[in-house]
Amino acid sequence: MRRLLLVLILILLTCLALPPALAQDVEPVAPGEPIALAADLPAGVRDAALSPGGQFVFALLDDGTLAVLSNQSGRLAHIDGSPFPLGGPGYSPTALALSPDGSRLYVANRGTLEGSVLTPISVFTLEPATGFLTWLGDIGVPAQGRAVTALAVSADGSQLLVGGFGDGQLAIFPAPFLSSAPASVEALTESFGPEMAQEWINLLYERVQADAINAPQASRIYAYAGVTLYEALVSGMPLNLSLAGQLNGFPDLPIPNADQVFDWPAVGAAAMRAVLQGLMSEESGAAFTALHDRQVADRRAATGDDAMIDASLGLGDSIGADLLAWAQDDGFDSTRELTAAYERPTGHPALWVPTTEGRPPVEPYWGSLRPFALSYTDVCAEPMNAPYSEDPDSTFYQQALEVKTVGDSLTPEQVAIAEWWIDTPGVTGAPAGHWMRIGGEVIEQLDLNLAQAAEIYGMLGMTLADTFISTWSLKYQDNLLRPVTYIQRFIDPRWQPYVESPSFPEYPSGHSVTSAAAADMLTSLYGAVAFTDHTHDDVAEARSYTSFEAAATEAAFSRMYGGIHFRQAIENGLRQGRCVTERILDRVTMRRFGQNE
Repeated sequence: MRRLLLVLILILLTCLALPPALAQDVEPVAPGEPIALAADLPAGVRDAALSPGGQFVFALLDDGTLAVLSNQSGRLAHIDGSPFPLGGPGYSPTALALSPDGSRLYVANRGTLEGSVLTPISVFTLEPATGFLTWLGDIGVPAQGRAVTALAVSADGSQLLVGGFGDGQLAIFPAPFLSSAPASVEALTESFGPEMAQEWINLLYERVQADAINAPQASRIYAYAGVTLYEALVSGMPLNLSLAGQLNGFPDLPIPNADQVFDWPAVGAAAMRAVLQGLMSEESGAAFTALHDRQVADRRAATGDDAMIDASLGLGDSIGADLLAWAQDDGFDSTRELTAAYERPTGHPALWVPTTEGRPPVEPYWGSLRPFALSYTDVCAEPMNAPYSEDPDSTFYQQALEVKTVGDSLTPEQVAIAEWWIDTPGVTGAPAGHWMRIGGEVIEQLDLNLAQAAEIYGMLGMTLADTFISTWSLKYQDNLLRPVTYIQRFIDPRWQPYVESPSFPEYPSGHSVTSAAAADMLTSLYGAVAFTDHTHDDVAEARSYTSFEAAATEAAFSRMYGGIHFRQAIENGLRQGRCVTERILDRVTMRRFGQNE
């Protein structure tokens, strides 16, 4: 009895402590009659959203279609064409969300974007008067093909919550997905083809050849071109990161106005012209201006929006100006006087001597330039493991004899390989340009978009530049003689190599370092890809390879067939090149979720 009384007292005290509204009985509210009903839906409803004013309902159906219904006098009726099919082969819509202002609809899909492991979220704009949807493009999220099961948009429209992808994860994506400004149909960089980027790199190759720019200088220009292209376009690539804070000395670049829609190819064209005009000859500058003007005219005609194009050109010019200033501070200018005054060391038989009269040493201070991504120039330096010796039983002598033996009995295939990879500056667009063209072949073969092309040219360009800085630093530290000099001294005084020896020291092999690094970078982006190299189609038959590494190995050993490198320079050079790419990938991330995701 006492226990019961105590319980009653506690109940009474609890009721007295409650606010008056909660202490009263709460009557359930009857839902009443529906305001509007939908009939004749062909399948069950998986997810649905209501426009802000209630005029339209968007229903994701179990059969993978999207029903768009208008609210007409208490009945939900399909608009013309509803329900609409969604996605491509392998797509299966799973969730949808509408932005708070009703301007954009987001539809998540099971499946992957073509050529990737990204799960697509389709983005549509909504015509408020009719309910009609216009597809903007697909955003890829790193769900590895798993289903996105929930979507939500923040109240201010600035963030998208994605739920259920991966292993039960939630992720919030930023404003580039969700700008509520009036949108161009092709707002995202990935919605464009790669032609804009390919035209710039192909023209640059031609101008490097026409200006007869030496190999190290060419690598520098290709790198700034690739980085400029990427940075000019990255604000239209929501899953990508700027290179700010990742590359050495990288400047703070202009931030696009969030209330302004930009045409990314126009931004890119303006930035490329600004940078390349500042790095090359006046004649080349005129060629870059001609390409810029043609591309801008094409974009004006395609968009019909002069205000957007003008804003895009202003942004591109500003980005280009800042990147050009960054380029001009990399140490190149300060090495011009040093290079002109360079005196070749003498006094030891192992030291390099020029093999062609009248040709000055090429860029003896190149190793002092600021690397793009390497923490310091010699971080990957691979020391010689076969020291100089004149003893016929030594490894060094045997490697020299190997060069002579191979050169004396070249097969037609070895001759073709030696000639394919010569890449003489002034005759071609230089060795770095060869690999940039291979990058272009990959873009074409894999049917990549503009965003992916910018990634390839950006990563490949900085890799090529850093390999030349790394290689040239070691070349002028070791200052090793060329095989022809050693062979004529100690083996055969009348021997000549198939390829004329260039005017810089032998070790390590620049082709080996560069090719290994470029191949590893391309492999890190797209795996092992069989491809055909058309770089020199105008003078020789195209060559095909089963992987990037296969091409790199051939390029490296082409220098032995040419008679200009010892084996250790080739093999150690390949190791040094792989190290350069490994170090760059350790420091540089272009995609928020990794290079291959």
